[in-house]
Amino acid sequence: MEKPFPAYKGDEPYIFVSYAHADDELVYPEIQWLHDQGFNIWYDDGIDPGSTWRDEVALALTQCGVFLYFVTPKSVTSANCLKEVNFCLSRERKILSVHLEETELPIGLELSLSDTQAIMCSELSRSACEVKLVDSLRSLLPAPNEPDTTPREDLGAQISTDAQSVAVVPLVNRSGEPDNEYLSDGITEELIN
Repeated sequence: MEKPFPAYKGDEPYIFVSYAHADDELVYPEIQWLHDQGFNIWYDDGIDPGSTWRDEVALALTQCGVFLYFVTPKSVTSANCLKEVNFCLSRERKILSVHLEETELPIGLELSLSDTQAIMCSELSRSACEVKLVDSLRSLLPAPNEPDTTPREDLGAQISTDAQSVAVVPLVNRSGEPDNEYLSDGITEELIN
């Protein structure tokens, strides 16, 4: 199946999507819907040609706002999905598991995910699942940096042009004598005062 859109590349919070490639017909409509809701989505389309898969995935995982794991019978046996889950757990990333199909978790994965939020879409109506998913992602994702909305003409009023200031960097004792440490600290304090 054709990938729905290019993976997100930017500085705003994004969702890393973990899924089994064999589930692309099940997962791609889900990530397209999330994308249409305004979420930034990174999935394995974001790996540049010539780059190392592990490095790209590890970097995307460490920088994501939320790790979204689509749970299916195929994804719980995918070696790559399990590596991604374990990596996120070791890095204490925010994890959201979405069970797209009724799936019995292997005991080790059940233990790993026991403390994380899960949405059982296989037990909910489509609309109820969508509401839970959007609400959960909005509560887990860090808010994007708020732009400074101060009008430019007001900035001048905030800065006094008559004020002068000096920054004092702490002086370092380069004598090698620990007894002289007080001297460098004292000079730094006097300059600040």
